[in-house]
Amino acid sequence: MPQPEPKPDEDPESGSAEDPSAPLFFLSYARMRPLNRPVESLPDPNRTVRMLFGRLSMHLNNLVYRETGTDPGFMDVTMAGGERWSPVLMEAVGTCQVFVALLSPTYLQRPWCAREWNAFAARTVRPRPGNAHTTSIVPVLWTSTRSYRVPESIQAIQLFVPERLHRPRLTQRYLEDGLYGLLLGANQDEIELVIFRLAQRIAELHFANHVEPGIVTDPETLPNTIK
Repeated sequence: MPQPEPKPDEDPESGSAEDPSAPLFFLSYARMRPLNRPVESLPDPNRTVRMLFGRLSMHLNNLVYRETGTDPGFMDVTMAGGERWSPVLMEAVGTCQVFVALLSPTYLQRPWCAREWNAFAARTVRPRPGNAHTTSIVPVLWTSTRSYRVPESIQAIQLFVPERLHRPRLTQRYLEDGLYGLLLGANQDEIELVIFRLAQRIAELHFANHVEPGIVTDPETLPNTIK
């Protein structure tokens, strides 16, 4: 369970002030482009990710105190494949406290997803007193990756698995179909509880660790694969 923060906006070891405007979490995902031909009946290809981000932000506003007017998370909605990182994205991945990665076959292949992962993974994580978490990365199974090689550095981190659900079978469905499949097939109350469990995990890591800022000035220097 999340523990109370030692002091608002302060690193308990160094005493250095944390930026209250920095995002609590960074949602890293493989942004989907619309089909080349217009199909009016098809929705925004990233609609489900946007919904997840909005619900996570709502729950975290109830779980973690934030300065008035600050958003709890960051989700890039502008960059497509091959485009350059914006300064806003570089600052967000370099100052957020928790990195949430939506794993999918596309995520494992996209160079800029790897750069986002590597940018956060290079930052120094300092566990707060009484906690032993060594990472503030949360890998989430977005769609099945069974037929793809998952890098060792991802496998080494505990995968988010929703627990204490009303129907235990939903956990198995998540492991088979990923969160994307679960969000499409479960009822609204079940979906809300799964997202709340993920918000709890983000809050737990926020209270457990302080991740020192580390803003990359040139993203081209970051590895474009996850080892």
